[in-house]
This record gives sequence, C-alpha cells and structure tokens, in this order.
Amino acid sequence: MGNEKTCEAGVHGSPSLEHVPDFFCFCYVDSHVSVVVLRVHIGPLIEEERHHILVAHSRRHVERRRVLSAFRVHIGTLIEEQSHHSLAAINATSNGDTIIVRDGLYTGDGNRDIDFYGKAVHLMSENGPGNCVIDAEGTAADKHRGFRFWSGEGQDSILEGFTIRGGYHDNAGGIYCKYGSSPTIVNNIITANRARDKGGGIRCKTGSATIINNAIISNTAGDGGGIRCWLNSSPTVSNCILWGNTASNGEQIAINTHAEGPSSLAVRYSDVQGGQAVAYVEEGCALIWGAGNIDADPLFADPDNGDYHLKSKYGLWEAAANGGAGGWVSDEVTSPCTDAGVPGWDASNEPQPNAGTINIGAYGNTPEASKSEWITGDVTGDCVVNVLDMINVRNHLYEPVGSGDNWRYDLTGDGMINVLDMLVVRNNARNRCE
Repeated sequence: MGNEKTCEAGVHGSPSLEHVPDFFCFCYVDSHVSVVVLRVHIGPLIEEERHHILVAHSRRHVERRRVLSAFRVHIGTLIEEQSHHSLAAINATSNGDTIIVRDGLYTGDGNRDIDFYGKAVHLMSENGPGNCVIDAEGTAADKHRGFRFWSGEGQDSILEGFTIRGGYHDNAGGIYCKYGSSPTIVNNIITANRARDKGGGIRCKTGSATIINNAIISNTAGDGGGIRCWLNSSPTVSNCILWGNTASNGEQIAINTHAEGPSSLAVRYSDVQGGQAVAYVEEGCALIWGAGNIDADPLFADPDNGDYHLKSKYGLWEAAANGGAGGWVSDEVTSPCTDAGVPGWDASNEPQPNAGTINIGAYGNTPEASKSEWITGDVTGDCVVNVLDMINVRNHLYEPVGSGDNWRYDLTGDGMINVLDMLVVRNNARNRCE
C-alpha cells in the first residue's frame, strides 16, 4: 500500500505471560483504508485496566476512514490470577471489533452473565470450544448463566468457539436472547446448564438468533431442555446437534405461545434426538422442519469427559494424543454427522480427507472437524464417481490451484488442474462409498 506506516508500542509484561506484551499494535494506513490490529493482555491489576481504554482511544484516531480492526484479548488470566475482565474487554471495544480469547477455564464474576450491550462485536476463542471454557458455576442459591443478549444485538454480534457450561438460572441456563436480540451463535458446545423454568441451553424471547454448528448437549429445564422459543421469537438452527437434553416439555425443543404473538423455530441439517415428533409446539406456534435433519446417535468421541468431536474411521482429533500434543486417531465407526451439514456451505477449514460437505456439530468447518471417506475422483462429494465429477473438473480446467476450494479438482496433486485430473475421474468412474 502507498504511504504505509507501521507503529509499535509496549508496556509492562505480565509476570506469568512474559512472552505476550500487554499492549502491542501495528497499523497500516493509506489513503483508502486503515487497518488496525491490537493485541491486548488485560491483567488482573486495576492499573492495567487503563490499557484497554488506550486501545479503544487509539482506534478512534482513524475512525474517519474505513477501519478494519481486530483485538486479541486474554480475558482475565488463569483462574489463580483472578480472571474477571470479560465484561471490561467487551466494554473496551467498538462495533466491528473482534475479541479473541486465549485457551483456558474462565470462571467468576466478569466471566459469566457476559453481556454484549448491543455491540456488533465478534467474541471468539483462539483454538475452539474444546480449549476455551466459560463455566458460570451457577447454583439455586447463586444464579448465573453464560451469556445474555439483551440490547437488540443483530447478526454481527457473534459468539464463537466456546464451551458454555455450569449455568443455573430461572430461565436460560446457557444463553439468553431477548428484547429483540438476534445474535449469531456458532461453533459452541452448550452443555450441563440448567433452567428452573424455561430454556436449559438457549432461550429466545423475541428476536431471531442464528444458531449454527453448535452441540447443545445435556442441558435441563422445565420447558425446552435444549432450546426454548417464546414471544415473537423466530430463531434458525443449522448444522447443530441437540442431544441428551431433558425437560418436562420438549426435551430438545419447546416453542411456547404468548398473547402478544406466536413463535417459530426453523431447523435444518441438524441431528435432533427424537426428531420432529418429540418437539413441544404450542398452538399457534410453528416448528419449521427443513431438509437434512436426522435423528441418530452422533457418536461423540468421549462425551463423559467433555469430548464432543465426532467419531470417525478416517480420523478424529484427540487432544491427549502424542503425549498431550494432540493428533489424529481412528475409531471403528464414523458419526452420521460427518459430511451431513448444509450442502454448499464453506467446509474449507476441515482437514482432508473429507467429502466437501460441512460436518454437523461444534467442530464443523474447523481444523478439528472429523475426517470422512473420500473416494478418489468424487469431487462433488455425493459418494459416487460419475459424469458430474468429470463436468466439475472440466469447468475448473487451468485455474490456479488455491482459488477458493478448487484444490479438490487437482486430483493428481501436481498443483495444476488439467486433463490428467480428468483421467483420474475416468479411471475411478462408478466407484462408490462403502
């Protein structure tokens, strides 16, 4: 870029995280666009809280131009270091910012009942839901939940990549969306939360939350152990697993009516225990049962120990493998949730082999998505090699490999899409999955 500028600044490092500066920024500025990236460690000391105020202020200096910004924030430190700054981190940001939360177990005030306060920010874990846990530690005597969206948040308020557990409240043990709030909730594990009344995992009261690639597991409520909708709410659920939730009415799903207006819930390409028949839907409300839904044991790797990766004969990620370094292991069975998500949705972050269709569940389209069988030549991912695969390869001839997901058409692995790849399809014609 022209007139490029870079800047760096640093302040005292945390004694326990000396490799991570408390405040580090670099920025690139030209006449058209300003890009600001800030790395922040919000430590437990009061005087350190000033740093995130400086972060917010530094961004406003370039607010006159279009600003793309990302904040990398360690929300609190580890438990022994009194992690209690989740709300402070959100308060320090502006619309369009991203907060990336480092691995860890987060508990206590500030790391529960987390509120976006209407901001269009993206709160995400650094390494996925298996590595970043929000434990609300709620009890009947001391009620808390994981997150709440109470200020009319829209789809640009994004909650991504956490395990949310231990909530206990009158309503909404895990996540509460109300007052017209419609956030995006994606790639989370929502488990072991309890609502005394409504909505063990998620409760929607007005609004239209977008709920994508979550595992909503083993939550408890009076109505709607997994998800409960009420009072003009109309959320959508895609690529999710609702399993093992319990309730008096609607173990996985409950949709309740209200004098001010009915609610609806649209579900597609999801694995719902008991299927459509066991959902609790009151008169005037609607359960919109879309394509691709299944009712089959998702075959989690080790749910008793909190591992909700999908079993696979072709490879699943196990954090304990290789002496704790993590690695790929195999099972004797493969989950029905592999390659079962919405066709055509981005699955480019899933490792190979896969059939090109996103997995259902919390790890869909992530580097820890379980692998699946892929037949050489089956570029369409429909489990058969036929003329459609030949047409797809032909349509991508001579494209530079790396444009989108067109690596799939380079069947010889030589970095080119050419007639040799079409020959691979021909030589494997009529081959099918097991």
